[in-house]
Amino acid sequence: MKKLISSCVLLLLLSVGFAQNPDFSKIKFWTGSGSKVAMLIIDFNDGSAIESYAWGYRFSGDNITAQNMLNDIVANDTNLSIVLNGGFLSDINYLSHSGVGDSPYYWSTFTLIHNLWGTNSGYSEVLSDSMIFGNSYTDVDASYNPITSPENPDPASKPFVLNTENIAFWTGTGSKSAYLVVDFNDDTNPQCFTWGYRFDADTITAEQMMNEIAIDDYHITVNLDGGFLNDIIYFNHSGIGGNPYYWSSFTLTNFIWVTNWGISETLQNNTVIGLSYTDVDEDYNPLLEPEDATPADLHTNIVRNTKNRISIYPNPAIDFINFNTDEKNSVVKVLNLTGEIVFQTTTNLFAKNQINISSLAKGSYILQIENKGYKTQELFIKE
Repeated sequence: MKKLISSCVLLLLLSVGFAQNPDFSKIKFWTGSGSKVAMLIIDFNDGSAIESYAWGYRFSGDNITAQNMLNDIVANDTNLSIVLNGGFLSDINYLSHSGVGDSPYYWSTFTLIHNLWGTNSGYSEVLSDSMIFGNSYTDVDASYNPITSPENPDPASKPFVLNTENIAFWTGTGSKSAYLVVDFNDDTNPQCFTWGYRFDADTITAEQMMNEIAIDDYHITVNLDGGFLNDIIYFNHSGIGGNPYYWSSFTLTNFIWVTNWGISETLQNNTVIGLSYTDVDEDYNPLLEPEDATPADLHTNIVRNTKNRISIYPNPAIDFINFNTDEKNSVVKVLNLTGEIVFQTTTNLFAKNQINISSLAKGSYILQIENKGYKTQELFIKE
């Protein structure tokens, strides 16, 4: 069989094309810098539910080759590896996928032109702006033309590496460890934070972990009503369910975020649960995954009072909110999501636990009750 990787010379146009060109805006993993872009597609054709992946590449200059692109992407993607034999690309491995040269096929290379794949000169091909460079692990016909061209890819995920040694805030006790990563995607720096959690039982869920972290770290508030993760607030960061996005939940597997069962997910030793406040695509797949986590700050002077959680009603509210608490002579505050106090009093001044919120602007607020070093807070919405 003839080696096709870099030896097939321009340009056999194939009748197989895309229903639409691969979308650069959906690329999750970008490598390089510069004003020009290219896309690398690798299709393993191995019958997996997802067998074709795409990476983005930024570059400058006029003499950047597909080999330069591949080398840079491999250097930045922990899960992608290649084998070169005699100057030819022999093998590609990505996650559980593998295409080994001559076992049984070879890699053929393509360029997408006017929505049709054409074979090219391989990895010596010079990149042009917006070029789409494809690889397909495929058999060939009697004339050594590749039988299968790349199919529409899924975006390859950017590897997420969590440095557990830097985690400062730990909750719980036990011989097992799990980690919570929360990315607010609010264009601040930092915007993604991580906590550590210790446990022993085999039936601990992500919901239990989040509740215990929220108990020990008074700066984070979570709303898990109805068995769903609705809202998270941490310092001046907030992700309010439906306003405008929702929280997507992931588990880290082989440095890749994989969507999971949400807060009902059962923890194993070294499980990393990721939460991302993000929009979704037309298939309801989350657009943004957690990135670049910063350890949550360690605080020891105040913890949250778990004996008397606040219940707020109605919520949402227009003119008044009512709340129940057994704490006497407590400081009662209403804060906006930037942490500014917009109302403050004490519970012993109330004939009943009711606050007039009619003068507040529409939006989300935090009701906070503090007593003797304990702090409890809950989210409410002013309509």
